[in-house]
Amino acid sequence: MASEYAHFVRHYGYKGSFRDFYSRPVMHNRQSKILHGVSYESVGVIGLTERYSDSLELINARYGIEIPHREDNQGKTRLEAVHDLEEDEIAELKHLNQRDIALYEHSKRLFDSRLALFRDGLPYAHAHVVEATTQRVAGWAWWAGDNEAPVEVEVWINGELQARVMAAELRPGLCRLRVPRGGYIGFHLPVKLSAGDQIQCRVAQTRQAFPVRPLYAEEPKGK
Repeated sequence: MASEYAHFVRHYGYKGSFRDFYSRPVMHNRQSKILHGVSYESVGVIGLTERYSDSLELINARYGIEIPHREDNQGKTRLEAVHDLEEDEIAELKHLNQRDIALYEHSKRLFDSRLALFRDGLPYAHAHVVEATTQRVAGWAWWAGDNEAPVEVEVWINGELQARVMAAELRPGLCRLRVPRGGYIGFHLPVKLSAGDQIQCRVAQTRQAFPVRPLYAEEPKGK
C-alpha cells in the first residue's frame, strides 16, 4: 500500500495524505477483489515481490521463456528496504485489508510448496479441496504444464492414509479455465468422520500436500 501511494504521488500528482489514500474503500483488499471468484491454486504461477529472483525462475521454467532479471520502476533503492510507517497506520491497514493479508499468507505457503517441488525436479499440481466435512472429502487436481494424466490423490485423516482416489470426475464449472481432459479433474471420497478430525490431501506421485495446512472436518451445512 505504501508503494502504491508513492507511485500515485510520483506519477499521478496525488496530493492527499497516506491515510487519506489507504482509507478510501476502493483501496481496501485490492488484490482479493481482482482475484474474486478465482481459486488461487488454479493460477499458473504465483510470484512474490520479495522473492523476485525465485519467482522469475518459476515463471521462466513453467512457460519455457527467458525473461531477464531486471529491477526497474523501483520506489526504493533496495528491494529489501521497508517503508517507514507509524504503528497506528499499520494497525489500521491490517484492519482494513484482512482479506488481502490472508491471501498473501496463503500465497506464501503455496509459493514455498511449489518452489520446493521445483528444486527437487518434481512437477506441481493445481490442487484444491473444496469440501471437507464429516461425510465427504472432495476437490480437484491437475498437473501444471502439458501433462494430461489424471492426478492420483491420497486422502489422509488424522495423519493416517485413508484412501487413494483418481482426480478424474467431471467438474464443468472449471472448464472455463481450460483444464485438462475436458474438465474431468475432480475427486471425492465418502467418509465417516467426527467434527474436528484432521484432513489433508496429497499428490501420490510427489507428496505435494494440499492444502499446505490441514483442514478440520465440519458437519455438513444444514445439519
